[in-house]
Amino acid sequence: MKEEKSKKQLLVELKELRQRIVALEVQESRRRRAEEALKISEVKFSKAFHSNPHPMSIVTVEEGRYLDVNDSYVQTFGFSREELLGRTTVDMGIVKSGRAREEILLRLKKAHKVKNLEVELYTKSGYKIDALLSADRIEIGEQPCLLTVITDVTERKKPRKHYGSRKRGIAPCWSLGKERERQWLCCRIMNGEWACTSTPATSGPK
Repeated sequence: MKEEKSKKQLLVELKELRQRIVALEVQESRRRRAEEALKISEVKFSKAFHSNPHPMSIVTVEEGRYLDVNDSYVQTFGFSREELLGRTTVDMGIVKSGRAREEILLRLKKAHKVKNLEVELYTKSGYKIDALLSADRIEIGEQPCLLTVITDVTERKKPRKHYGSRKRGIAPCWSLGKERERQWLCCRIMNGEWACTSTPATSGPK
């Protein structure tokens, strides 16, 4: 009787052991799939990051130190990747003060992201760039970081050329807007009042 009972107990234990083994195999399989998915995701992110035509960087939230930059960032600011990594934008003179960073951190606290913040940035040669900066929070190895994207709007903000003079009530004409959407904006005094007209840049000012 006792022997029969011990056999039943042994069968129960063997069944439980098999179930545990199956559960561990399932768990291990899920872990491997998750790791593979993460690797694929990291590869896709890396390709998108480094091939993006906009200057992009990854910096730490705490200190603003560069962890990575893409090729466009290197080309835009004139610093090599090796010069930038481990340094901050203030160290490199890209940002002249910490005010822009303070504004970014303030906006992140309110909305968890920054979109089109107007900033003044400087290249290695000292050339000023008027830019719009966007940033999102990400984590790199459990370290809070910022993924930043920069849009250069220097050319949009300054008039290309101006024509005419203020004689006889004629004001200058400005070429404004993006390349494909550029318009001539001309203003004249007519009947004692200013009147402004816009025409496609391809046709020239009128």
